[in-house]
Amino acid sequence: MNRWARRVGVGLVGLVCAGVAAVAVLWCVPPAPRITPENVAAVAAPLRPRLLMLASERSLEGYARLADVVDGNAYYWSSGDPATTPGYQAKLAVAELDRRTEPGNDTYLMVEVTNTGSAALPHQDSPGVRLRLGARLVERAGGDPVTEWALTALPGDVPPGESRLMEALIRVPDSAGVHTVEVDLVNEHARWFGVTARADLAVATRWGRFAL
Repeated sequence: MNRWARRVGVGLVGLVCAGVAAVAVLWCVPPAPRITPENVAAVAAPLRPRLLMLASERSLEGYARLADVVDGNAYYWSSGDPATTPGYQAKLAVAELDRRTEPGNDTYLMVEVTNTGSAALPHQDSPGVRLRLGARLVERAGGDPVTEWALTALPGDVPPGESRLMEALIRVPDSAGVHTVEVDLVNEHARWFGVTARADLAVATRWGRFAL
């Protein structure tokens, strides 16, 4: 068991021994160590059934990785099923054809947002609802983040069953290269939709980009 598991385990054992039902939230943010299912199981197993174990991930794949050893998701997916939760169903596609820009030149890409749910995707904020179109660059090999998520407000509502084109802000690094753009929808007061769309973006000087 690593140092992270020992520290969390000691704290939870103390709570349970004191007669307190414990809630553990696992939130791994880079460069923190990657939390593995083995870490979670090693800490939680001795304390069941008085322990509620929640985890946080930004994708369906990440949530599925921990689903067998936790009771629910702490933030992005709440405790609902990310595939069926009403109001969190959409489809994205990168519609921009000319995906080239210069180093350090933040840009916008056109994205098609299709509402596949039963409720409108609102552009206006309200209690518990703050929808944004998120975009970032990741490495083509391995998927490691190159830039942080940039969030763009929706320009208008997207009614159920309809599609709208909207621009997503992309933060661009100072160095040249070809990266993968990831776009997703997020309710900043709840969770990510987990409907990521991807496309390549070339970052190069005015002349150099034609060689990519």
